[in-house]
Amino acid sequence: TIRLLPYVPLALIGIDLTAIQDRAQRLAIAHETGHHVYRQLTTNYTVEPQKKAEKRALVAPAQFPAWLTAWAEEVFADIYSVLVAGPVAGVSIQAMLMGELPGVLLQDDADHPLPALRPEIAIAVLRKLAGEGKHGSGRLAQAADLQEQQWQGYLKLRKVGDTFTPAGGGQPVPLGAARAQLEAYVGYWLDGLLAPRASDA
Repeated sequence: TIRLLPYVPLALIGIDLTAIQDRAQRLAIAHETGHHVYRQLTTNYTVEPQKKAEKRALVAPAQFPAWLTAWAEEVFADIYSVLVAGPVAGVSIQAMLMGELPGVLLQDDADHPLPALRPEIAIAVLRKLAGEGKHGSGRLAQAADLQEQQWQGYLKLRKVGDTFTPAGGGQPVPLGAARAQLEAYVGYWLDGLLAPRASDA
């Protein structure tokens, strides 16, 4: 008999049966597992109001804009998927987004990272790991370069604009500035709660 401790939540991840023959869809498992890990670390499994406030400050630190921290869970799950599955997770995200209509790429839904910026998460993770001198760092840097070239080429081909308006309105944000903020936010996670996982990646 297996005895499960009452305080250990279990993650149930459903995948479509078509994923059996589709490697890209199977990669979604790493991302969905990232959601479970995020919720373990944040408010979803915490009941005390004080702890909820502390956890909120942890995932949405004041140095980052509200439009960026609104994407916190999805950014975390994307980072986690790269740490677990490697560079191919970033390729999978790009393939998924290239199937969308170009007009969607600059639409902020206040939940998922802006599609035009989302591949930058995997690129930032790979660059960070490569910069820390991990085994195979040259290959990680090369993978980051290739993914960046491919994605920037795609945005140019589709004539995607260079600003977006955050969900709910406000001033347009230049993509270049948003990219820098997103990269810093990825670093925040990798140097913080995900540091142990990053060191093993």
